[in-house]
Amino acid sequence: MEDSGSQPRRVLVTAFTCVPGGGSEGGAGWSLLWAAASRHDVTAVVQEEEIPEIQEGLRGGACRPVRLIGVGWPRLLRRWRGRRGIGHLGYLLWHLRAAIVARRVAGEVEVAHHLTYGIDWLPSGVFALREVPVVWGPVGGTAPFRLGNLRYMSPLGVVQELLREAMSRPLRAILVRPIVRRRCDLVVACNSEVAAGFEVGNMVVEESQAALESLEPGEGAAIREVARDGRTAIFVGRLESWKGPLLALDALARLGDGWRLELFGEGREAGAIRRRAAKLGLAERVTLHGRCPRREVRSAMRRADVLLFPSFHDAGGFVVAEAIQVGCPVVCLDVGGPAMLVSDGGGVAVPVGRRLPERLAAAVREAERGPFSDRWDMTRLPDRLTEWYDLACDTARSDLPASDAPR
Repeated sequence: MEDSGSQPRRVLVTAFTCVPGGGSEGGAGWSLLWAAASRHDVTAVVQEEEIPEIQEGLRGGACRPVRLIGVGWPRLLRRWRGRRGIGHLGYLLWHLRAAIVARRVAGEVEVAHHLTYGIDWLPSGVFALREVPVVWGPVGGTAPFRLGNLRYMSPLGVVQELLREAMSRPLRAILVRPIVRRRCDLVVACNSEVAAGFEVGNMVVEESQAALESLEPGEGAAIREVARDGRTAIFVGRLESWKGPLLALDALARLGDGWRLELFGEGREAGAIRRRAAKLGLAERVTLHGRCPRREVRSAMRRADVLLFPSFHDAGGFVVAEAIQVGCPVVCLDVGGPAMLVSDGGGVAVPVGRRLPERLAAAVREAERGPFSDRWDMTRLPDRLTEWYDLACDTARSDLPASDAPR
Protein backbone atom coordinates (compact mmCIF):
# COMPACT_ATOMS: atom_id res chain seq x y z
CA MET A 1 0.00 0.00 0.00
CA GLU A 2 2.04 2.96 -1.25
CA ASP A 3 1.21 6.66 -1.17
CA SER A 4 1.86 8.39 -4.44
CA GLY A 5 2.27 11.76 -2.70
CA SER A 6 4.57 11.61 0.32
CA GLN A 7 7.89 9.79 0.16
CA PRO A 8 8.51 6.94 2.64
CA ARG A 9 10.24 8.04 5.81
CA ARG A 10 12.56 6.13 8.11
CA VAL A 11 10.45 5.74 11.26
CA LEU A 12 11.29 4.46 14.72
CA VAL A 13 8.30 3.26 16.77
CA THR A 14 8.08 2.05 20.35
CA ALA A 15 5.22 -0.29 21.24
CA PHE A 16 5.05 -1.71 24.75
CA THR A 17 2.35 -4.02 23.47
CA CYS A 18 1.52 -4.77 19.85
CA VAL A 19 -0.50 -7.89 19.12
CA PRO A 20 -2.53 -8.65 15.99
CA GLY A 21 -6.12 -9.19 17.09
CA GLY A 22 -5.21 -8.18 20.65
CA GLY A 23 -7.24 -6.15 23.12
CA SER A 24 -7.55 -2.40 23.18
CA GLU A 25 -3.87 -1.57 23.78
CA GLY A 26 -2.36 -4.52 21.94
CA GLY A 27 -4.76 -4.08 19.04
CA ALA A 28 -4.07 -0.35 18.88
CA GLY A 29 -0.33 -0.97 18.82
CA TRP A 30 -0.69 -3.48 16.01
CA SER A 31 -2.97 -1.25 13.91
CA LEU A 32 -0.56 1.67 14.20
CA LEU A 33 2.50 -0.47 13.44
CA TRP A 34 0.74 -1.93 10.39
CA ALA A 35 -0.23 1.55 9.21
CA ALA A 36 3.31 2.88 9.63
CA ALA A 37 4.80 -0.09 7.80
CA SER A 38 2.29 0.28 4.96
CA ARG A 39 3.99 3.47 3.80
CA HIS A 40 7.30 3.82 5.63
CA ASP A 41 10.52 2.02 6.53
CA VAL A 42 9.96 1.08 10.16
CA THR A 43 12.26 0.08 12.98
CA ALA A 44 10.06 -1.15 15.85
CA VAL A 45 11.10 -1.56 19.47
CA VAL A 46 8.68 -4.12 20.93
CA GLN A 47 8.44 -6.68 23.71
CA GLU A 48 10.59 -9.72 22.97
CA GLU A 49 7.74 -12.05 23.86
CA GLU A 50 5.46 -10.54 21.22
CA ILE A 51 7.85 -10.73 18.27
CA PRO A 52 6.58 -14.11 16.93
CA GLU A 53 2.97 -12.86 16.81
CA ILE A 54 4.04 -9.60 15.18
CA GLN A 55 6.09 -11.44 12.56
CA GLU A 56 3.15 -13.70 11.77
CA GLY A 57 0.84 -10.71 11.38
CA LEU A 58 3.27 -8.88 9.13
CA ARG A 59 3.47 -11.88 6.78
CA GLY A 60 -0.20 -11.49 5.94
CA GLY A 61 -0.18 -7.75 5.37
CA ALA A 62 0.88 -5.58 2.44
CA CYS A 63 3.68 -3.93 4.42
CA ARG A 64 7.22 -2.84 3.81
CA PRO A 65 9.88 -4.87 5.69
CA VAL A 66 9.97 -4.06 9.43
CA ARG A 67 13.08 -4.26 11.57
CA LEU A 68 12.00 -5.63 14.95
CA ILE A 69 14.13 -5.04 18.05
CA GLY A 70 13.03 -6.91 21.16
CA VAL A 71 13.25 -5.50 24.67
CA GLY A 72 12.43 -7.93 27.46
CA TRP A 73 10.03 -7.36 30.31
CA PRO A 74 11.98 -6.77 33.57
CA ARG A 75 12.57 -10.28 34.87
CA LEU A 76 11.85 -9.56 38.54
CA LEU A 77 8.46 -8.04 37.69
CA ARG A 78 7.13 -10.67 35.28
CA ARG A 79 4.54 -11.98 37.73
CA TRP A 80 2.91 -8.52 37.76
CA ARG A 81 2.56 -8.18 33.99
CA GLY A 82 -0.78 -6.63 33.08
CA ARG A 83 -1.47 -5.44 36.63
CA ARG A 84 -1.67 -1.93 37.95
CA GLY A 85 0.81 -0.46 40.41
CA ILE A 86 3.90 -2.66 40.17
CA GLY A 87 2.87 -3.50 36.61
CA HIS A 88 3.18 0.21 35.76
CA LEU A 89 6.67 0.16 37.28
CA GLY A 90 7.49 -2.62 34.83
CA TYR A 91 6.18 -0.42 32.02
CA LEU A 92 8.49 2.42 33.08
CA LEU A 93 11.51 0.13 33.31
CA TRP A 94 10.71 -1.31 29.88
CA HIS A 95 10.61 2.18 28.37
CA LEU A 96 13.93 3.03 30.03
CA ARG A 97 15.42 0.06 28.19
CA ALA A 98 13.63 1.11 25.01
CA ALA A 99 15.16 4.58 25.39
CA ILE A 100 18.65 3.07 25.28
CA VAL A 101 17.78 1.25 22.06
CA ALA A 102 16.16 4.36 20.61
CA ARG A 103 19.27 6.43 21.27
CA ARG A 104 21.40 3.77 19.59
CA VAL A 105 19.43 3.84 16.33
CA ALA A 106 18.42 7.53 16.35
CA GLY A 107 20.92 8.40 13.63
CA GLU A 108 19.23 5.94 11.26
CA VAL A 109 15.69 7.41 11.41
CA GLU A 110 13.87 10.63 10.51
CA VAL A 111 10.98 10.57 12.99
CA ALA A 112 10.02 8.63 16.13
CA HIS A 113 6.55 7.57 17.22
CA HIS A 114 5.31 6.29 20.60
CA LEU A 115 2.48 3.81 20.00
CA THR A 116 1.59 2.12 23.31
CA TYR A 117 0.56 2.33 26.01
CA GLY A 118 -1.76 5.14 25.00
CA ILE A 119 -1.68 6.80 28.44
CA ASP A 120 -0.83 10.44 29.02
CA TRP A 121 0.65 10.25 32.51
CA LEU A 122 3.69 8.02 31.99
CA PRO A 123 6.75 8.91 29.89
CA SER A 124 7.96 7.09 26.79
CA GLY A 125 11.35 5.88 25.62
CA VAL A 126 11.21 8.21 22.62
CA PHE A 127 11.42 11.18 25.00
CA ALA A 128 15.14 10.41 25.29
CA LEU A 129 15.73 11.43 21.68
CA ARG A 130 17.10 14.89 20.97
CA GLU A 131 17.67 15.27 17.24
CA VAL A 132 14.64 13.31 15.96
CA PRO A 133 11.07 14.72 15.66
CA VAL A 134 8.72 12.88 18.04
CA VAL A 135 5.05 11.94 17.64
CA TRP A 136 3.30 10.86 20.85
CA GLY A 137 0.05 8.97 20.61
CA PRO A 138 -2.83 8.60 20.32
CA VAL A 139 -2.76 8.95 24.11
CA GLY A 140 -5.52 9.34 26.66
CA GLY A 141 -6.09 9.37 30.39
CA THR A 142 -7.04 12.91 31.34
CA ALA A 143 -10.60 12.85 32.66
CA PRO A 144 -12.56 14.85 35.22
CA PHE A 145 -12.61 13.19 38.63
CA ARG A 146 -16.00 13.33 40.33
CA LEU A 147 -16.49 12.19 43.91
CA GLY A 148 -20.10 11.37 43.07
CA ASN A 149 -18.95 8.51 40.84
CA LEU A 150 -17.53 6.66 43.85
CA ARG A 151 -21.05 5.65 44.93
CA TYR A 152 -21.18 3.38 41.88
CA MET A 153 -17.99 1.52 42.83
CA SER A 154 -17.17 -1.29 45.23
CA PRO A 155 -15.01 -0.51 48.30
CA LEU A 156 -12.01 -2.00 46.47
CA GLY A 157 -12.83 0.08 43.42
CA VAL A 158 -13.00 3.27 45.49
CA VAL A 159 -9.54 2.61 46.92
CA GLN A 160 -8.12 1.86 43.47
CA GLU A 161 -9.68 4.98 42.00
CA LEU A 162 -8.31 7.25 44.73
CA LEU A 163 -4.86 5.69 44.36
CA ARG A 164 -5.03 6.18 40.60
CA GLU A 165 -5.83 9.85 41.02
CA ALA A 166 -3.10 10.27 43.61
CA MET A 167 -0.55 8.67 41.29
CA SER A 168 -1.54 9.84 37.82
CA ARG A 169 -2.30 13.51 38.34
CA PRO A 170 1.08 14.50 39.86
CA LEU A 171 2.97 12.42 37.30
CA ARG A 172 1.07 14.01 34.44
CA ALA A 173 1.47 17.56 35.75
CA ILE A 174 5.00 17.46 37.19
CA LEU A 175 6.80 14.95 34.99
CA VAL A 176 5.08 14.20 31.69
CA ARG A 177 3.66 17.54 30.54
CA PRO A 178 6.96 19.46 30.94
CA ILE A 179 8.87 16.73 29.07
CA VAL A 180 6.25 16.53 26.34
CA ARG A 181 6.37 20.28 25.80
CA ARG A 182 10.15 20.14 25.38
CA ARG A 183 10.45 16.93 23.39
CA CYS A 184 7.28 16.20 21.41
CA ASP A 185 6.64 17.84 18.06
CA LEU A 186 3.12 16.42 17.76
CA VAL A 187 0.70 15.13 20.40
CA VAL A 188 -2.13 12.92 19.15
CA ALA A 189 -4.94 13.07 21.72
CA CYS A 190 -7.66 10.41 22.05
CA ASN A 191 -10.27 12.92 23.13
CA SER A 192 -10.90 16.59 23.83
CA GLU A 193 -9.95 16.43 27.53
CA VAL A 194 -6.48 15.18 26.66
CA ALA A 195 -6.11 17.71 23.84
CA ALA A 196 -6.95 20.58 26.21
CA GLY A 197 -4.33 19.42 28.70
CA PHE A 198 -1.47 19.37 26.19
CA GLU A 199 -2.32 22.10 23.72
CA VAL A 200 -0.13 24.74 25.42
CA GLY A 201 3.29 24.60 23.81
CA ASN A 202 2.50 21.63 21.58
CA MET A 203 0.93 20.96 18.22
CA VAL A 204 -2.06 18.75 19.04
CA VAL A 205 -4.42 16.76 16.83
CA GLU A 206 -7.37 14.64 17.96
CA GLU A 207 -7.70 11.06 16.77
CA SER A 208 -9.32 8.02 18.37
CA GLN A 209 -7.26 4.92 19.07
CA ALA A 210 -10.02 2.87 17.47
CA ALA A 211 -8.90 1.02 14.35
CA LEU A 212 -10.97 -1.94 13.19
CA GLU A 213 -10.66 -4.54 10.50
CA SER A 214 -13.23 -4.28 7.74
CA LEU A 215 -16.50 -6.16 8.12
CA GLU A 216 -16.44 -9.59 6.57
CA PRO A 217 -18.44 -10.00 3.33
CA GLY A 218 -22.11 -10.28 4.20
CA GLU A 219 -21.61 -9.32 7.85
CA GLY A 220 -23.30 -5.96 7.40
CA ALA A 221 -26.36 -7.57 5.85
CA ALA A 222 -26.57 -10.05 8.73
CA ILE A 223 -26.89 -7.26 11.27
CA ARG A 224 -30.63 -6.92 10.76
CA GLU A 225 -31.28 -10.64 11.11
CA VAL A 226 -32.01 -10.34 14.83
CA ALA A 227 -34.46 -12.64 16.59
CA ARG A 228 -34.74 -12.81 20.39
CA ASP A 229 -37.15 -12.84 23.31
CA GLY A 230 -37.19 -9.76 25.49
CA ARG A 231 -34.59 -7.00 25.21
CA THR A 232 -30.89 -7.27 25.95
CA ALA A 233 -28.23 -4.79 26.99
CA ILE A 234 -24.63 -5.95 26.94
CA PHE A 235 -21.55 -4.77 28.79
CA VAL A 236 -18.14 -5.58 27.29
CA GLY A 237 -14.87 -4.92 29.09
CA ARG A 238 -12.77 -5.73 32.11
CA LEU A 239 -14.86 -6.12 35.23
CA GLU A 240 -13.26 -3.21 37.07
CA SER A 241 -15.15 -0.61 39.09
CA TRP A 242 -14.02 2.33 36.94
CA LYS A 243 -15.55 0.63 33.89
CA GLY A 244 -18.97 1.10 35.51
CA PRO A 245 -20.48 -2.42 35.73
CA LEU A 246 -22.18 -1.62 39.06
CA LEU A 247 -23.64 1.54 37.54
CA ALA A 248 -24.91 -0.60 34.64
CA LEU A 249 -26.74 -2.79 37.19
CA ASP A 250 -28.29 0.29 38.82
CA ALA A 251 -29.52 1.35 35.37
CA LEU A 252 -30.93 -2.14 34.73
CA ALA A 253 -32.90 -1.89 37.97
CA ARG A 254 -34.70 1.14 36.48
CA LEU A 255 -35.68 -0.80 33.34
CA GLY A 256 -38.67 -3.11 33.09
CA ASP A 257 -38.60 -6.85 33.69
CA GLY A 258 -38.34 -7.42 29.94
CA TRP A 259 -34.73 -6.21 30.00
CA ARG A 260 -31.67 -8.28 30.86
CA LEU A 261 -27.95 -7.51 31.06
CA GLU A 262 -25.18 -9.73 29.73
CA LEU A 263 -21.60 -8.99 30.75
CA PHE A 264 -18.60 -10.13 28.70
CA GLY A 265 -15.25 -9.91 30.43
CA GLU A 266 -13.42 -10.90 33.57
CA GLY A 267 -11.92 -9.03 36.49
CA ARG A 268 -11.80 -8.44 40.20
CA GLU A 269 -15.34 -7.03 40.40
CA ALA A 270 -17.12 -10.23 39.35
CA GLY A 271 -18.05 -11.05 42.95
CA ALA A 272 -19.22 -7.49 43.64
CA ILE A 273 -21.37 -7.62 40.50
CA ARG A 274 -23.07 -10.83 41.61
CA ARG A 275 -23.68 -9.43 45.09
CA ARG A 276 -25.13 -6.16 43.76
CA ALA A 277 -27.35 -8.05 41.28
CA ALA A 278 -28.70 -10.21 44.11
CA LYS A 279 -29.27 -7.19 46.35
CA LEU A 280 -31.24 -5.42 43.60
CA GLY A 281 -33.26 -8.54 42.79
CA LEU A 282 -31.68 -8.83 39.35
CA ALA A 283 -29.89 -12.18 39.65
CA GLU A 284 -32.20 -13.85 37.11
CA ARG A 285 -31.74 -11.00 34.64
CA VAL A 286 -27.94 -10.78 34.76
CA THR A 287 -25.49 -13.17 33.07
CA LEU A 288 -21.71 -13.07 33.46
CA HIS A 289 -20.16 -14.82 30.47
CA GLY A 290 -16.54 -14.28 31.48
CA ARG A 291 -13.88 -13.72 28.87
CA CYS A 292 -15.09 -14.86 25.44
CA PRO A 293 -13.51 -15.05 21.97
CA ARG A 294 -13.87 -11.88 19.93
CA ARG A 295 -16.13 -13.66 17.42
CA GLU A 296 -18.64 -14.50 20.17
CA VAL A 297 -18.61 -10.93 21.46
CA ARG A 298 -19.24 -9.53 17.98
CA SER A 299 -22.10 -11.99 17.56
CA ALA A 300 -23.57 -10.76 20.84
CA MET A 301 -23.29 -7.18 19.59
CA ARG A 302 -25.23 -8.08 16.47
CA ARG A 303 -28.03 -9.57 18.60
CA ALA A 304 -28.14 -7.00 21.40
CA ASP A 305 -30.42 -3.98 21.61
CA VAL A 306 -27.73 -1.75 23.11
CA LEU A 307 -24.18 -1.68 24.43
CA LEU A 308 -24.28 -0.13 27.91
CA PHE A 309 -20.76 1.14 28.58
CA PRO A 310 -20.76 3.62 31.51
CA SER A 311 -16.97 3.84 31.95
CA PHE A 312 -15.83 6.77 34.08
CA HIS A 313 -12.57 7.54 32.26
CA ASP A 314 -11.94 5.35 29.23
CA ALA A 315 -9.38 7.03 26.99
CA GLY A 316 -10.36 5.29 23.77
CA GLY A 317 -13.09 2.69 23.99
CA PHE A 318 -12.41 0.18 21.21
CA VAL A 319 -15.51 -1.76 22.16
CA VAL A 320 -17.68 1.31 21.49
CA ALA A 321 -16.34 1.53 17.95
CA GLU A 322 -16.84 -2.22 17.45
CA ALA A 323 -20.46 -1.98 18.54
CA ILE A 324 -21.22 0.93 16.24
CA GLN A 325 -19.48 -0.88 13.40
CA VAL A 326 -22.04 -3.70 13.57
CA GLY A 327 -25.04 -1.45 14.17
CA CYS A 328 -25.36 -1.89 17.94
CA PRO A 329 -26.25 1.48 19.55
CA VAL A 330 -24.13 2.65 22.47
CA VAL A 331 -25.10 4.34 25.73
CA CYS A 332 -22.04 5.74 27.51
CA LEU A 333 -21.06 8.65 29.76
CA ASP A 334 -20.25 12.04 28.34
CA VAL A 335 -16.54 11.78 29.13
CA GLY A 336 -13.38 10.55 27.42
CA GLY A 337 -13.04 8.46 24.29
CA PRO A 338 -16.50 6.83 24.21
CA ALA A 339 -18.20 10.24 24.10
CA MET A 340 -15.96 11.25 21.20
CA LEU A 341 -16.78 8.04 19.33
CA VAL A 342 -20.57 8.53 19.52
CA SER A 343 -20.43 12.26 18.76
CA ASP A 344 -21.02 11.60 15.05
CA GLY A 345 -23.83 9.10 15.60
CA GLY A 346 -24.30 5.53 16.72
CA GLY A 347 -25.15 6.24 20.32
CA VAL A 348 -25.72 8.76 23.09
CA ALA A 349 -23.37 10.14 25.76
CA VAL A 350 -25.21 10.81 29.03
CA PRO A 351 -23.85 13.70 31.15
CA VAL A 352 -22.57 12.69 34.57
CA GLY A 353 -24.59 14.13 37.45
CA ARG A 354 -27.65 13.57 39.58
CA ARG A 355 -30.03 10.65 38.95
CA LEU A 356 -27.48 9.09 36.63
CA PRO A 357 -28.93 5.52 36.69
CA GLU A 358 -32.39 6.85 35.74
CA ARG A 359 -30.99 8.89 32.87
CA LEU A 360 -28.93 5.96 31.61
CA ALA A 361 -32.01 3.75 31.72
CA ALA A 362 -33.99 6.32 29.73
CA ALA A 363 -31.27 6.42 27.08
CA VAL A 364 -31.22 2.62 26.90
CA ARG A 365 -34.99 2.50 26.30
CA GLU A 366 -34.71 4.97 23.42
CA ALA A 367 -31.71 3.33 21.72
CA GLU A 368 -32.34 1.99 18.22
CA ARG A 369 -30.15 -0.23 16.09
CA GLY A 370 -28.49 1.40 13.13
CA PRO A 371 -26.66 0.43 9.94
CA PHE A 372 -23.11 -0.86 9.94
CA SER A 373 -20.35 1.75 9.85
CA ASP A 374 -16.80 1.76 8.49
CA ARG A 375 -15.97 5.02 10.28
CA TRP A 376 -12.95 3.51 12.08
CA ASP A 377 -11.72 1.13 9.40
CA MET A 378 -7.99 0.70 9.97
CA THR A 379 -7.29 1.39 6.29
CA ARG A 380 -7.69 5.11 7.10
CA LEU A 381 -4.57 5.02 9.29
CA PRO A 382 -1.72 5.01 6.72
CA ASP A 383 -2.82 8.43 5.46
CA ARG A 384 -3.23 9.71 9.03
CA LEU A 385 0.22 8.58 10.16
CA THR A 386 1.85 10.04 7.07
CA GLU A 387 0.18 13.37 7.89
CA TRP A 388 1.43 13.19 11.48
CA TYR A 389 5.00 12.43 10.43
CA ASP A 390 4.98 15.28 7.93
CA LEU A 391 3.58 17.66 10.57
CA ALA A 392 6.15 16.59 13.16
CA CYS A 393 9.04 16.97 10.74
CA ASP A 394 7.80 20.35 9.54
CA THR A 395 7.33 21.53 13.14
CA ALA A 396 10.81 20.40 14.14
CA ARG A 397 12.32 22.06 11.08
CA SER A 398 10.56 25.36 11.85
CA ASP A 399 11.96 25.32 15.40
CA LEU A 400 15.56 25.18 14.22
CA PRO A 401 17.68 28.33 14.25
CA ALA A 402 18.02 29.74 10.75
CA SER A 403 21.66 28.68 10.57
CA ASP A 404 20.72 25.04 11.33
CA ALA A 405 17.67 24.75 9.10
CA PRO A 406 18.00 22.52 6.01
CA ARG A 407 18.81 24.41 2.83
